[in-house]
Amino acid sequence: MSTQQQNLNRTTDAHQKTIKDFCRDNAEFSSSELYDYVNNSVEGYVAPETPGRVLRRLRQIGEIDYIVVSRSKGTYHVFSVSGS
Repeated sequence: MSTQQQNLNRTTDAHQKTIKDFCRDNAEFSSSELYDYVNNSVEGYVAPETPGRVLRRLRQIGEIDYIVVSRSKGTYHVFSVSGS
């Protein structure tokens, strides 16, 4: 497993519950709102791209169903969040 994949797995494990909780409460949001929530909810430094990367990973594994409403504005719409 590559170092990049190991880091992705580590950040996914550390932040996915926070991101799923946010998506349950916010059907529409911007990437900056997601970042602010994660940054204020977890301990330690959160790189600006981490919440988006974890969000995409959660979609890949079927935990969150969402669309990108506007790439230029960084806005999303969540249809469903599965699991705890």
